[in-house]
Amino acid sequence: MFNDQNRPAPDQPLGHKAGNDILTERATAVPVDTYANGLDILYGILFQPVQTLRYVGQTRPIGLAFLVVLGVQLFTWSVNTSLGAQTAWPGRVPPGLPPHLSTYFPEMLHRLTVAGGLIWLVMTLFFWFFVAAVFNLLAEFLGGQSNGRGMFAAVGLAGLPGILVPPLRLLKHLGFPSWLFIFLTVAVSLWIIALYILAIREVNGLSTARAVVVFVTPLAALLGLVILIVITMAVLMLPFLPGGI
Repeated sequence: MFNDQNRPAPDQPLGHKAGNDILTERATAVPVDTYANGLDILYGILFQPVQTLRYVGQTRPIGLAFLVVLGVQLFTWSVNTSLGAQTAWPGRVPPGLPPHLSTYFPEMLHRLTVAGGLIWLVMTLFFWFFVAAVFNLLAEFLGGQSNGRGMFAAVGLAGLPGILVPPLRLLKHLGFPSWLFIFLTVAVSLWIIALYILAIREVNGLSTARAVVVFVTPLAALLGLVILIVITMAVLMLPFLPGGI
């Protein structure tokens, strides 16, 4: 899956000389008639990701990617809402709720759930755009070819395995062993991460190592920011603690 053999050098765009070979864009491109329709692309994302993600970088099927992101998020939201309705307040209102609110509580909960789902969906779309932009920019810094639309489509399609998580939650709700649920959920997450790395490599023409660097850099930056905020808050709170400076 992550074989770099016969790939162009990371610092050289397609069409430049790499070793003894002349790797042209035509030599590495996937024929445009390889995938007859969107279902072929979705199948390829799951079972032939290298070639398919390279094809996605060429053709940039943003509409299909949008349907995938929307479908995964709506399916996840519907399953989570259904399970929450069965487990959170099964046929009763929270203890201590004022009587004038008890009558309207089910409707309030329903509206809050719908609103929360819509907010989550909008945030997911913004996050998708942000992640694709960051990946494309970092890839260009590391010598890759800028392909913003291709990266946007590839990142959206790379989340396709996430459609498997809601059925796993349903199985867990029906008595599926918790340890197996956790194992399979982690496996799906690693699958998605692998697809992200492949998307960066194939869309921007980087080596696997540089694609991993592009993927890890935003996570490392975010982790560093969280640590910095925690340390800053701790230092600011020290004078107010008993025995503080």
